[in-house]
Amino acid sequence: MHLGEFFKDVRKYQGLKQQHVAQEVDITHVALSRFESGRSVLSHETLSKIAVILNINPRFLTDQSLNPFYSNELLKMYLSADFMEVKYSLLSLFQVMLRTQITEMYLLVPPISLLDRIVRLNISQEIPVYAITCRDREGNMYLFRRKSANEFILKTKELIVGIKNMLYTVNKARERTPFPYKVRKIDKDLYEKIKDWSVEKEDLVFFFQDEDKSKIIYEYALSINAGHDDIQKALEFFKDPKK
Repeated sequence: MHLGEFFKDVRKYQGLKQQHVAQEVDITHVALSRFESGRSVLSHETLSKIAVILNINPRFLTDQSLNPFYSNELLKMYLSADFMEVKYSLLSLFQVMLRTQITEMYLLVPPISLLDRIVRLNISQEIPVYAITCRDREGNMYLFRRKSANEFILKTKELIVGIKNMLYTVNKARERTPFPYKVRKIDKDLYEKIKDWSVEKEDLVFFFQDEDKSKIIYEYALSINAGHDDIQKALEFFKDPKK
């Protein structure tokens, strides 16, 4: 994949139009289109400006072995509407997973009323994942959702199998590449924020803060030679939402 194609993909994943990006960096729509298709080049100065808009690390322009993404804000990306092939419908997620080191991932299941389950799903079926949030080793936080706010992603098991198969295929590994994930049911307020795409980093950061604090508790317990039962009780107390 050439640099222009990568920029194009990242722009589309974030729902940004060519015309908008071109205007922001004071170039023509045609010039950006030619760069994205690999038919021309842009100056380093212009590319650096585009990179900032797309939440791409400007250092990636000269060292493509680096994590290409960099943002202090939540990186919100759309998933494809193609439901026929998992590998096509999850391309934006795969792009991030293959170019970064994801340390934590949460599959977010929304609160669904009984009526919604009857109308949109089936009362006997598993509620599919609505969004995915993850964090990479550099601390970047991502959120993925279908472009249509009313669409789910996939059922949990289908999603996990699809991701594992894709990573295995791309990496051509002898063993399927493991990745850390947990399933979390979100409340109505967070569901609505993700649905209308107004969700921000502070709305999701508690997932990852909880993980960090759990690790701190665990490491401290080990440092004072606490027994296994004591460690387990401490972690269970900490994770209890009522406490």
